[in-house]
Amino acid sequence: LSDASELYKFYPETNKFELLGAFKCGNATGTFSMAVDRLGFAWVMFSNPLGKIWKLDLTNVANCTDPGYSPGQQGVNYFGMAFVSNSQFDQCDKLYGNTFNGFGGFSEGPNFGDFLTVDPDTLVLSKIGKTNFDGAEVTGTGDGRAFVFGGANPSKLVEMDKAKGVALKTLPLGGLEINNGAFAFAFFGGDFYFFTDSDNDQLSSEVTHMDFDDSDNNGKQDLTVITNDAPLLVVGAGVSTCAPTVPL
Repeated sequence: LSDASELYKFYPETNKFELLGAFKCGNATGTFSMAVDRLGFAWVMFSNPLGKIWKLDLTNVANCTDPGYSPGQQGVNYFGMAFVSNSQFDQCDKLYGNTFNGFGGFSEGPNFGDFLTVDPDTLVLSKIGKTNFDGAEVTGTGDGRAFVFGGANPSKLVEMDKAKGVALKTLPLGGLEINNGAFAFAFFGGDFYFFTDSDNDQLSSEVTHMDFDDSDNNGKQDLTVITNDAPLLVVGAGVSTCAPTVPL
């Protein structure tokens, strides 16, 4: 998801981007975050109207519909978000998120944010637990794991307990910086792909790959910048829970 209301597809095999198209959802402007469900829809959050969510058909981004979500529930307007399967054995998915208060830049500190979920049927938001991030992105997997990406000096990858909203494991990402607030990440084939603003161009993103499952067997979860000049400034990334959780 670009900051210019465009949707791209990213191919992990080739590290290439493909433009699916620009979109218009009512009078909404200011793309903020995105999640992708199992049925092939991108749920896009906007900053104007504040926290409004629309659904885009990934086969035709001109098809934009209002799912009926009401912003401002529980005092929450913004949240990074992702769909996560219920478990390895239950493929039904729910929308999870991490809050941002909307003031100033993203920040980190004890209990700064809330981990939340949105019921897929009623679209009612519920807070689950506190996180250390006021502003963070979320991604999920088909085997039921939820991860949060946020923080600074260094940024951090956190695996969350979906039921209790507490951190299960925190992994500092030394050298991976979140600078101007345009960032996102996604999980595919056992690995993570982080999209952060490029050091070379503030209007584009760089992509960093993490060998999370150590598929090269070197005993490390290596971070490697695979491109520093993506054709967009990424503000959101989503992956369906249909996506593979192990290398193909």
